Amino acid sequence: MLYEAESVIRQELRASYLNKYMKQRIHATQRIRQLFIQGISLTSYINKEMFKVKNNAYHQSNNSQNNNPASLRGLELDNITVGDSKSAIKMVGCDDEFNTIMDYLSQQSSKREIVSIVGMGGIGKTTLARKIYEDASIISWFDCRAWVTISQDYNPTQVFQCLLHSLAPGASDNNGASNYELAEKVYRLLKHRRYLIIVDDIWSTDVWDDLMRCFQDDNTGSRILLTTRQKNVADYANPGNNFCHTLRFLDSNESWNLFQSKVCKRSITLLSPEFEKIGREIVDKCKGLPLAIVVVAGLLSNSNQTIHEWEHIAKCVPALSLDHSNQQGENIIDLSYTFLPHHLKLCFLSFGCFPEDYVVSEQTMVDFWVREGFLKVLMSDESLEGVARRNFQDLVDRNLVLIRRDRNDIELYQMHDVLRELALREAQKENLLCFKKGYDIISLRWKRNESIKSSHISQPWSIQSRICSYNTITPTTNTSSLIDRIYFGRTSRRVGVYAHFKFLRALEVSSVQINVHNIFLEIVGLVHLRFLTIKCGLNIHYLPLFMMRNLQELRVFNYSPCVPLDIWGLPQLRNLYVNGIVTLVPPRSVHHNLESIRWLDYRSCTMELFLRIPNLRTLKVTTNDKIKCKAPNWFESLVYLYKVETLVVDDVELPEFRTIYSMGMLSLENFWPNLKVLSFSKTYLKWKDMDVIGKLSKLEDLTLYRCAVKDQKWKPKDGGFRQLKFLKIYGSPLQYWEATSNHFPVLENLVLCDIDLKEIPSDFVEITTLKSIKLESCLESLISSVKRIQNEQQEYGNDTFVVDISGW
Repeated sequence: MLYEAESVIRQELRASYLNKYMKQRIHATQRIRQLFIQGISLTSYINKEMFKVKNNAYHQSNNSQNNNPASLRGLELDNITVGDSKSAIKMVGCDDEFNTIMDYLSQQSSKREIVSIVGMGGIGKTTLARKIYEDASIISWFDCRAWVTISQDYNPTQVFQCLLHSLAPGASDNNGASNYELAEKVYRLLKHRRYLIIVDDIWSTDVWDDLMRCFQDDNTGSRILLTTRQKNVADYANPGNNFCHTLRFLDSNESWNLFQSKVCKRSITLLSPEFEKIGREIVDKCKGLPLAIVVVAGLLSNSNQTIHEWEHIAKCVPALSLDHSNQQGENIIDLSYTFLPHHLKLCFLSFGCFPEDYVVSEQTMVDFWVREGFLKVLMSDESLEGVARRNFQDLVDRNLVLIRRDRNDIELYQMHDVLRELALREAQKENLLCFKKGYDIISLRWKRNESIKSSHISQPWSIQSRICSYNTITPTTNTSSLIDRIYFGRTSRRVGVYAHFKFLRALEVSSVQINVHNIFLEIVGLVHLRFLTIKCGLNIHYLPLFMMRNLQELRVFNYSPCVPLDIWGLPQLRNLYVNGIVTLVPPRSVHHNLESIRWLDYRSCTMELFLRIPNLRTLKVTTNDKIKCKAPNWFESLVYLYKVETLVVDDVELPEFRTIYSMGMLSLENFWPNLKVLSFSKTYLKWKDMDVIGKLSKLEDLTLYRCAVKDQKWKPKDGGFRQLKFLKIYGSPLQYWEATSNHFPVLENLVLCDIDLKEIPSDFVEITTLKSIKLESCLESLISSVKRIQNEQQEYGNDTFVVDISGW
């Protein structure tokens, strides 16, 4: 009913926007008003009924509480706590399997060996493989490593490109290469090297044959580790004497340890006997299946922590049969959705839009949820992005989204394929997601009302919410994106966005083979559009942006910076991204919604501009060499960025901070009070200027790229960088660094690339928070000093400290 009402309202809104005649607009507005009056009346009735239900539930709950007074939050007598652990590289149990496979991988054999891990979905195959892949001895033993996930929908181009990215991360893109050429490049990169390749989640022997052309045996002691649910695939890949290991289920003690670590991961006190009794009953029903245990633990840890609530959930958990059938395992996992709060259900289901094993950033999901209108702001001082991030973290805390880390130790996220199947099933039940195969169309789309009535592409679908990549408007249209994958065959008719997707919210225009006049006419008609990306050479100045009043994010590539961009007719605009340089003229009125600008010409940085965009949180500044005029006092205007959290300055020479500060032009009490991320490049500062930067009270991330600082000696002052967790210095003439652990008391990650530094300060071994040091293209003396710190850290018992060293 809610979606039907929304559908009608959107149609009337569109009519009021686009109708040529005032009389028709007025009639549409009156119809909308009547709809809202009916909605208010219906809402009042529903609220009364909900109050009756809540009142009855309250009295029942009080009676239950009197009989079951114990509460998890009230257990303060036991002082033992259980800390959280990284699920990506730590496992409960399976130590014997880990040691066995590790021994086999490191055995002294020059032949290329293949090791298989076999087991049902959710048993921990990928987690075990990830633990092996990240082990320090594995990293040091093999010349190179690569991880590739296959899944059921095998895409050879993506697989080969993923291998190339792992083996040669700095290599150029291979978008135009054939699969044969990509496989040949992988083969050449592996030739005469001792490599370890993880082939995760492989389903077919044909896929294995396709991959093996890359992995020739050069008698260098290379290894391939594959994970699969299919025993026949493992047997096929492991002929002869190669090793195949079937992963066992957890025993009762391991199951309980895993459950307890997840329930108590926020350092809550251990469970009282009442809770432990119920918890052990639930764990016993999971029969040692790790994913089922983790999901149920996430459900319990985020429920109302009372005996009554736990008993209720325990009754709903079905017992997994002794044959560990997937169907009964899924029934347990389904509870994670059943007990999910209503405000999280749409967020969870939206993961079904993405391909299997797809890895996303938190920002990707935040942007998607905001654009789709899933979220409601309940507190006046909170933004939609804040609500989205809180919901995202809630899904992570419930173990419904897994954390993955890339080569640069950046956190990415992924949904287990079993949970993704659950999201797909539930979304289809709710009529929110439609997957349709037929004729020349493979379509996966997020939608808001009726199912597709025809498989023929010319049918005007009533789709209100979807992401579409508008590559080209030709008979050979190939439209694809993260959410939408539609492949139009050669016989398909021309499809216009305006004609068929009137309620489109996100659009990407990426082909140069487009009739400029037609595409702009169609875009103007998309009055509900919230996200617009123009990647081709279309001139954005020809687009009447003032007609797109709902637009929230605008991304423009190939932009001509000579003419100022007029964005002030977009009252809802939050994010502006220009892959180039954008010039802005201060608006006449205040724009409270604008939160991000990338990349702004530094000459546009004025007090007048920043006072009219008071909620700006992200700013990236650069220079346009084509414009000869200078703006010597531009930096002083940055003091008006009261709410900025991320600031990037690239290729703009800055005045000395210390000089500005000493002249009283900077007040550190009010200067960037909320800044957390700061990046400089080609700013030609002095290291003494970093003393001023160090006084920023909330700074957590500092990156200094090429020529950001021009001096050779850095001696920080005491009392600075109290919150700094990440420091990266890239392409610097720095040779001497005189610092102690007190100068960077909470530093976690240090990255040094292409730097002349002779050694790292020895006192850094005393930084208790330090997790990793990464070196790239550095001097041998610096490498030796870092290895000494690593040895001392290991002597102190810190085995998790990581050193990553690489050349060019």
